[in-house]
Amino acid sequence: MTLKELNQRSPQHSMDVGSDLSYRHDNRWTNILPFDHSRVKLAVISGDESCCQDYINANYISGLDSSRDYIATQGPLTRTVSDFWRMVWEQNVSVIVMLADFEELDKRTQIIREKVARYFPGDEETGPSQYGLIQVSRTRKDYNHKWEIRTLKLTHTRARKVRILKHFFFKNWSDHEADIDKQELVDFVELLRAEMKSLPKAPMVVHCSAGVGRTGTFIAVDYFYKLLSSMRPRSQTPGLGEAANKTVDIFGRVLKLRDCRRFMVQSLSQYVFVYDAVLEILRRLFQLQQSKGLDICDQEGHQSLDILSCQGSLEDTVYDDVAVLK
Repeated sequence: MTLKELNQRSPQHSMDVGSDLSYRHDNRWTNILPFDHSRVKLAVISGDESCCQDYINANYISGLDSSRDYIATQGPLTRTVSDFWRMVWEQNVSVIVMLADFEELDKRTQIIREKVARYFPGDEETGPSQYGLIQVSRTRKDYNHKWEIRTLKLTHTRARKVRILKHFFFKNWSDHEADIDKQELVDFVELLRAEMKSLPKAPMVVHCSAGVGRTGTFIAVDYFYKLLSSMRPRSQTPGLGEAANKTVDIFGRVLKLRDCRRFMVQSLSQYVFVYDAVLEILRRLFQLQQSKGLDICDQEGHQSLDILSCQGSLEDTVYDDVAVLK
């Protein structure tokens, strides 16, 4: 399936709320707006100026378990950081995945630009930071050259409640690109999923800058990692193993992502990367099962997982910068 066909078949839905002029400055990019049918709505509290509108540039994304397994959102703007934390609190989020740095070099203009506003305390800060009604403090940080993992304590200053949240930052992934190592991203997903086993079940918040390209690519890889990891080998199930006669439909999954939020998995390089990452996941699973003397196979012993082919030409979608159009 070609990227051109993917673009042609991508669902189109109304974006009336995000298009409203009153929310113009709450969108990082003018053409990256949330679909109305799947947008996340903030709770509105009558008489409270800090909670007087329900808009945030974010969409629920369906996964294996529900229609709200993920929340894909733009990198917060300075003016929307408090709304971001409102959303995190209201949705009971326990995991945030960050895929863009705060500032990045724009390869087209060679200018360093803000991609994400600072929305949690920096390493140089010893105390908590206040974002609207939510106070955020860092209790732990683990890192290497590939990613950073923070444990954040959230305090709702009005409700006087405290929660613990895990923040995962995957570093050095360029906008519009897939210039990362597939093994490193799968390692990151494996680590993330292992950490999530001890956390409350809730939507995973994922963001880059626009919340579509890198965000969509990561969600697709995470979805297939969870799907394939959940399948049992034949020796553990009567009759056919769960993997028998399965088709890994990456084209269909990306279409589903785009039914929830536009432009998910934005470029050809990102689309191809999903295929490469899925093959890496399968390689690891087959290797693991073989090491245990098990096979993911059908009754005849054939490894029958098919991955639909990917082909196409480079057709990137370029974001429209709000700052340029103001």
